[in-house]
Amino acid sequence: MKEELLARLQSIDQERLKARAAVLRDYAEDAAAAARDYAGEAVGQADRFIDYTMGRARGFSVLDFAIFKVCLICFGAWLASLFSKAAQKLKPLFLIGFLATWFYLIWRIFFCETDD
Repeated sequence: MKEELLARLQSIDQERLKARAAVLRDYAEDAAAAARDYAGEAVGQADRFIDYTMGRARGFSVLDFAIFKVCLICFGAWLASLFSKAAQKLKPLFLIGFLATWFYLIWRIFFCETDD
């Protein structure tokens, strides 16, 4: 059995295997470079998005921040109502409050052209 295994190992074309390994290594390096480029572009887009939204949030009034807090509170209350039998009746109210304030904030950040 050992002799048969040794004969098989000696009959392998090592140069062909090395060439195939080099091709696969080049392919892996190209794929990694493409992934790095894509990740760099994604980071750049995320930076631009964050800069834009932070710039818009700097123009928020006290009322806008109050609406933001109401949005967070309604979202938290809605999540809590999912696990509480006592708050089941209020679940639609919390959801409507969250969605209304969330839509206002999205409109205020992305679509409202004038800063009050």
